Amino acid sequence: MFLNVQGLAQDKIGLTFDIVKTGKFADANTIVRPKTEEELAFFQKSVDWVYEEFIGKVALARKLDRAVVHEIAQGRVWSGSEALKIGLVDEIGGLDAATKYIAHKAGLGEKFRVAEYPRKKQFAEMFAEAFDKGRREYSGASGPLDTLLRQTAHELRAIAHLNDPQGMYARMPFEFGMN
Repeated sequence: MFLNVQGLAQDKIGLTFDIVKTGKFADANTIVRPKTEEELAFFQKSVDWVYEEFIGKVALARKLDRAVVHEIAQGRVWSGSEALKIGLVDEIGGLDAATKYIAHKAGLGEKFRVAEYPRKKQFAEMFAEAFDKGRREYSGASGPLDTLLRQTAHELRAIAHLNDPQGMYARMPFEFGMN
């Protein structure tokens, strides 16, 4: 399914588009015109390649004949319990079960710890870092923009320290402080 807003844009609101491209398929992902037959064939070839790679990897990993995997697959999605019945998975479990299984196989015992790298940053933390960078590049000047940047960076650092697991907060639109 490919999105095409050309009719909506032109017929309903009068928008038109000019395209400049450097290669035949440079704008193949555009939504402002229908796909050409050649582009559709290119996308289908890509889908077919991914599907064949998938079939091959499943057949190899599950030690099944490609024809058997192809018969099972057919573009379908199987539930976990159905996948277990037909031999596509060994057991049912989530990320925690998989982590415990890997730790067991690695001989880590029961007291192992998982660390993710790079550590995921909260949006407020990333935004504060971007503001700090902008403020450093702008440093030396003083005025309304510098004041706004300092205040915003301060607010974002405060937000970054909040730690509700569901990310739910209520804040007043002002802060008490001493001058």
